[in-house]
Amino acid sequence: MDMIDPPTFNNPIHPDVAPYLDAEYAVFHNKHLADRPGIYKLPWNPTCRVGSANPGELDPCDVSSVRDLTIPGTPPVKVRVFVPPGEKPEAAKCIVISVDYRLAPEHVFPAAVDDCWTTIEWIYKHGSVELGINSLNIAVGGSSA
Repeated sequence: MDMIDPPTFNNPIHPDVAPYLDAEYAVFHNKHLADRPGIYKLPWNPTCRVGSANPGELDPCDVSSVRDLTIPGTPPVKVRVFVPPGEKPEAAKCIVISVDYRLAPEHVFPAAVDDCWTTIEWIYKHGSVELGINSLNIAVGGSSA
């Protein structure tokens, strides 16, 4: 009789992080993400250099308003503030801020990180007055530039 080996998780949730995660997210991660191979294990595919085969395929998201700001700093940091429509984002005082951070190789590390950190500090200190948000609830996301 052949025995089936239990699945091996390639991307398990680290035990030090697990207590801080939402239980629903942990279930989602283990179901959909944990068994995916690490990117370093995938064969080289040159199409990764050209981006999506279908850029702009999805309909644009609805936005109630868009506002450009310059965050004071050295140097000043340009950001774009998007306000999503609807009752839930309004009740949550939810907005999206896109940071026009400095890019390499023209600007060496940690220039981009510094620009993002300057923005986060400004949001924390001024977001409630300037943007009408709860500055104590900040989520950060992004992808590789």
